[in-house]
Amino acid sequence: MTAPLHDMTRLAQIIQDEGPESGAGGPERLRLDGRVMMIDDEPIMIELVQTFLEDEGYLDFTGLDDPRQGMDRLRALKPDILLLDLLMPGVSGFDILAQVRADPSLAMLPVIVMTSANDAA
Repeated sequence: MTAPLHDMTRLAQIIQDEGPESGAGGPERLRLDGRVMMIDDEPIMIELVQTFLEDEGYLDFTGLDDPRQGMDRLRALKPDILLLDLLMPGVSGFDILAQVRADPSLAMLPVIVMTSANDAA
């Protein structure tokens, strides 16, 4: 995971810093009304991250624990930022990231890659 679980305030700061710079309000606009989406096969991780982000003021949060539905939900929701687990069964985060970058409507979507893997490789 990019930020340790005990440092979710830092994750919130990363989301704010990585948010869209265009339009009125820049990163602050993301904080107030930005749409955060998380794809992770562990529902407890989604719930944990959602709780911490809501405590920091991010109220528009969508969590998805079935990565096979990821691209359809991304296209439908058009989030401002994606939190993406890499190691998932069926469809990996690597697969989703490749599809996001290949899709013209999502290619510029900021993505924070997260994983609980202990192996650096």
